[in-house]
Order: sequence, then C-alpha cells, then structure tokens
Amino acid sequence: MVAKNYLIGLVILAIAVAALGALYAMNNAKLAGLSSEYETLKAKYANLQTNYTNLQTHFNSLQSLYNALKINYTNLQTKHNILEVNYTNLQSTYLNLQAHHSSLQSQYDVLKTNYTKLQNQYNKTYNEYQLLRSQYSTLQDQYNVLQARYQQLETNYTNLKTLFETTRNNYKQLMNGLAPFDNITVLGRVESGEAIPTHIFVPYGYNALVTLNMSSTKTMNVYMWGGGRWIAPVLWPSPVDITRPTTSMFVLPPGAYQLWLVSQANNNNISLTVRTVILRNITNYLDIVERENTYVFTRTVTGKPWNLPWDSIPIIVPYGYNVTLSIKITSNRPIQDISLIQVSYNGTTNYPQSLATNVQSYQAVRTLAPGYYYYISLLPTEGATVSVDIKPIAITPIG
Repeated sequence: MVAKNYLIGLVILAIAVAALGALYAMNNAKLAGLSSEYETLKAKYANLQTNYTNLQTHFNSLQSLYNALKINYTNLQTKHNILEVNYTNLQSTYLNLQAHHSSLQSQYDVLKTNYTKLQNQYNKTYNEYQLLRSQYSTLQDQYNVLQARYQQLETNYTNLKTLFETTRNNYKQLMNGLAPFDNITVLGRVESGEAIPTHIFVPYGYNALVTLNMSSTKTMNVYMWGGGRWIAPVLWPSPVDITRPTTSMFVLPPGAYQLWLVSQANNNNISLTVRTVILRNITNYLDIVERENTYVFTRTVTGKPWNLPWDSIPIIVPYGYNVTLSIKITSNRPIQDISLIQVSYNGTTNYPQSLATNVQSYQAVRTLAPGYYYYISLLPTEGATVSVDIKPIAITPIG
C-alpha cells in the first residue's frame, strides 16, 4: 500500500517532472522567443528613444518657433489693425483726392483755355509793344525837339519872370499913386446946382471895395458914372436926401468912376470921405454885390416914359464872376420895350438887346458875364404902374 502509494507518487512525480520539463522546454522556447523579441523591442525602444529625443528637440525648436511666430502674429495682427485703420483713412483720403483731382482737372481745363487766351493776348500785346517801341522812338525824337523848346521856354520864363517882377513893382507904384485919389476927404459949402466931383480908379484885373461916408445939411443928389453911364444902384434912383450922415458901400469892377455930389439948395455944407480897398478876392463881400444888384419896387409913370429917372436899372458884375439874375417885371398896362444893355468898362461899346415888347409881364433868369456894365431898360406906357423884382440868385467865380 505504501509501495503503491509510493509508486503512484513517483509516477505522479515523473509526470510532473515530465510536465515540468515540457513546460520548461516550452517556456525556454518562449523565453528564447521573448528574449529575441525583447532584443528587437529593445533595439526599437532605443531607436524610438533616439527618435523621441530628436522629436523632443524638434518639438522644442518648433515650440520656440511657434512662440516667436505667435508674438510675430500678435504684432502682425496689431499692425494689420493699424494698417486697416490707415487703409480706411487712405481710402477716404483717396476719395477726397479723387474729388480734388476732378476739380483740378476742371480748373486745369479752364486754365488751359485762359492760357490760350493769354497767349493770344501776349502775341497781340507783343505786336503792340513793337508798334509802341517804334512810336516811342518817334516820341523820343519829338521829346528832343520839345526839350529844346522847353529850354527856350525856360529862357522866356526867366525873361517873363523878370518882366513880372518889374510889372509888379510898377503895379505897387501904381497902387501907391492911386491911393491919394481913391482915398480922399472933401469938405465944402456950395450953392444950389453946384457939384463936388471926385474920381475912383480901379485897375484892370481887380475889384474894389468902396466906402462912401457922406453928409449934407440940405438936400443933395448923388451920381456915380462909369463907362460913360451912371451906375449908382445903392443910391438909385437920384435924388437922394442925405441931410444926415449916410454910409454906402459898393463892390466895383475895373474902371474909372466919377462921383458927383450935386447940391439942391444954397448954403449947403457937404462932406464926403472915400475909402477904396483894391481886392483880388471878393468872397467875403458877395452880400454887398447881392444888395447893390437887388431892386424891389412899384412905381407909377408920371410924365413921359422916356424921361423916367428909373428907366435904366444898373447891374454891376464884378471882375472874375458871373451874376445870375432872377428878373420879374409886371405892369397894369403894356410895357412897350424891355431891353438889356451891355456897356464895356471903358464905355466904347454899347450892345442893346430887346428882351420883350408890348407885354404886361416878363419873367426870366439870366446869367451875366464880367467885362461889362449892364442896364435893364424899361419903356412903360404913360400912367402905368410897374412892379420890379430883380435879385441875384447866384454869384459864382469863373476861374
């Protein structure tokens, strides 16, 4: 039993040993295969390790490149945004420039047209310049001739200046010589019909302010004559009773005047003072000219019309001035003739001019020039009542 069990144990052990041997052989074969695979895997692992190391190196390089590219990308993105803004601005600027270009193109076309016109004008002006240049040469020759004449005129001017100075000195001597005649005082006792004559001299080219201071103890008539006719508008019409001191002022043009004081009674004490101021300018005395040429009156004709003391109304026109008169004459009966008479300063010429005939009304505005004494002559119908309104409305210098 024991041996049987032992034998069975041996058999079992043998089987186990055989099994273990087979198993060992199998495991040994597997181990050899695994060892071979292990070596293969080990070689692959080493190769993979090398590749991994290489890949890790490449990865690190790529990671660095990626980081650098990421930074560059960020910078590029920023620049892109900036460029996009700049692009928008440039787009707007471009549109503006395009609009300006269109405007400039239009202006260029206008300028081109204007340039063409200017070119034509330039050509025309150049041709005119050539003509003017020729004319200038001619004028230069004329100028030389005129220059020679100027030299001659300058010589003449020097001679005339010398003559002027001589004439002025002579004029001063003339004024000094006239002063005793133009500024006098007369006193006297006269009988009826007796006269005291005096003279006033005003040189040509001047006017004179004449002041008369007169007195008479009895009736006295006053007459002033110039150019062969009487002119005394302020004392007009004579006779005038100046039994008290009377002052009259006149502005007289050039001429030689006679002043007559005629007594109308015996034992008449008469006094007269004449003061004469020769004037170049009478601007401050135009009121006197206006007064001495103003006549406003109404009179009835008694006696024969041609014997009227007021049939010729004198108008004094100063040297160098025009006098514009307003003339209004009316009558209840026809006026046979209204005339304007011009008498030269020296009395050698007399120009009558009829203004109206057989009228009861006459109205006009007339401008009288210097160089003459003027008279408005009336020939009314006997018994007519005549109204006269004559006034200066303008006294103006002529140069």
